[in-house]
Amino acid sequence: MIAKRVRRTAATSDFARLGRYIMAAKTETAAQLWTRTADYILDAKGGGEKLAWSRITNCHSEEPGWAIREILATQERNKRSKGDKSYHLIVSFPEGEVPTRAQLEDIEDTLCAGIGFAEHQRISAAHSNTKHFHLHIAINRVHPRSFRCIEPFYDYKELFRLCRGLEQKHGLQLHPMDGPTLPDRPGDFEAHAGEASFLRWVKETAGAELVEGAAKAASWGELHAVLERHGVAIRRKGAGLVIVQEGTGLGVKASSVDRSLSAKSLTKRLGAYEPPPAATQRRPNGDSSQGAAEAARFVTSAPAGDPARPGRGYQKVPLHRHGNSEGLYQEYQAQREALLKARAAQRAAQRQAQANHAKELAGWYAARRAEIKRSPVLTAAERRHAYTMLAHQRRADAVAWRQEQARQRQQTAGQSLPTWQEFLTAEASRGNEVAVAVLRSRSRRQRRMAENLLTATDADVARHIVYERLCPKAGRDGALVYRVEDGGVVSDEATQVRVTEVTTGAAFLALSLADDRFRGKALVVEGTDAFKTQVAQLAAMKGLEVRFADPELEQKRGQLAERMTQAEGSTSVADFISQRNSRREVVTSIDYTRLWTASDAGPVVYQGRRRLQDGAEVVLLHRGGETLVKPVTPAQAAKASTWRVGQTVELDSRGRFLSPLRGRKR
Repeated sequence: MIAKRVRRTAATSDFARLGRYIMAAKTETAAQLWTRTADYILDAKGGGEKLAWSRITNCHSEEPGWAIREILATQERNKRSKGDKSYHLIVSFPEGEVPTRAQLEDIEDTLCAGIGFAEHQRISAAHSNTKHFHLHIAINRVHPRSFRCIEPFYDYKELFRLCRGLEQKHGLQLHPMDGPTLPDRPGDFEAHAGEASFLRWVKETAGAELVEGAAKAASWGELHAVLERHGVAIRRKGAGLVIVQEGTGLGVKASSVDRSLSAKSLTKRLGAYEPPPAATQRRPNGDSSQGAAEAARFVTSAPAGDPARPGRGYQKVPLHRHGNSEGLYQEYQAQREALLKARAAQRAAQRQAQANHAKELAGWYAARRAEIKRSPVLTAAERRHAYTMLAHQRRADAVAWRQEQARQRQQTAGQSLPTWQEFLTAEASRGNEVAVAVLRSRSRRQRRMAENLLTATDADVARHIVYERLCPKAGRDGALVYRVEDGGVVSDEATQVRVTEVTTGAAFLALSLADDRFRGKALVVEGTDAFKTQVAQLAAMKGLEVRFADPELEQKRGQLAERMTQAEGSTSVADFISQRNSRREVVTSIDYTRLWTASDAGPVVYQGRRRLQDGAEVVLLHRGGETLVKPVTPAQAAKASTWRVGQTVELDSRGRFLSPLRGRKR
């Protein structure tokens, strides 16, 4: 379980809009017409959020629309606060975990009370429209009686502590993180981009020395000297202090690095803040000419992937490294640099085109005005009218040109620069096994969910493979999600293969993935008894040389494998064909049935599988008004189990099935 505050600026904050989003309403009118139950709130046809339920707390009205008006009226009573008066909290749960309403209400009450909002008005709703069930809580920061706007400082620490206690209280899955890493925006940046933030660089590179220097420094000048050795400076911003890297605009609150660097702590020891000397500000690195030379030596000699060298300055590097990620990161940087250059060239061309057009437009209208002025037939009134119409036309042309320029700029902006995380995800989807390994090395999840799993005892050292032909979609943690044509869904994760939507095709694909990834290892199968039996049957039908850790399941697989024999030449095939043709006199929808021969090679329509009395299997194929019966091997039967009835497949003259022809149905 993760609880996270969504921050917005005061200019974009609107409790009414936030409340309507949480309650899945599209208009303010719809908000006023709600009732307490969730059925009327659903807006599936209009594309709205799908609510599991909603709740209103500490408001007089039980109607969401009127509750929003009540909250807005309360916020209006506070005239002093200029910031955001709303607090938006999202509580998200792992995939597949859906707490009960009673649990969610207790979670909401505990979290809100823990950060000081127990008596504040709020609207909450549970959303189930994504794979992660989540709870939105919109809280009015203005107290309903004192009308003070409350700000819960360092709330992320308290939220994390409360989440861990609630997970243990309600028996929920424990979040794998040991504690909160970085607050707010630095943590968001690392989660989104997959690269180390400036705050992390300051902490790891200079944090210990800065804390020691702040404790030993007798003046601001000595503290500035310590900071200067790392190419950073401490500046005043508002009522506090920030640590900045000159020339880049990067900065972070000094108290985020360590509380001993806060404005209160430093001014108490060193007196009023004193800025660094002008010479220090101009010097990029080092506190003397010798120090500057040594810093320059650090810059030139530091390896490309090492951000922790003094004097080098902050540069973005991957947050997690694994295997050959250095080469992949260099490829990402080259791709990003190429996109930046292309975008700069495109914008320069647009600016030049705009200047040329403005010059051409000014010349054209100047010529038109000159023609009006020289006209011998126009009266003074007609000339003034012509000037007015020309001015209107010029303004209309200017508006049209600005709209076209805005459209072009939007197209340019649409070509967004990929983050390292997005680059890895795209590469993993294209089958790059190194990218898959890097993504999975970043994942700290070790989920053991009550679902259908295939894994091995030492799955951490499993091979990374990608079935490119099935076009998987890569997740941020390296999970590859495959969607089978019969509706099944398989998630190939770091240490397990998970079947989220069980079908025959999904079970077959999961077994194939597990066989390739955990080759030679005894497979551990978890899930329902039906799923285990299905996996054992598919393993026998496909002829895979797999072993199961469960002795009973392994025995069942062995027994099934013994009964799976070659069906070619079976006398039961002839009996089956004879029975179908004899039934045509009663069931007119049955086509004439015969045995498939080599002359029938080519595309046919798949009509299903049949298991005969002796255990052999055949597939039914349709072409030219006839049903062709094709005996198949166990491997061919397993392959056919992934097809849907009506799908076009192709056979060669030797009876081998080629790749299915997608999109062609009878």
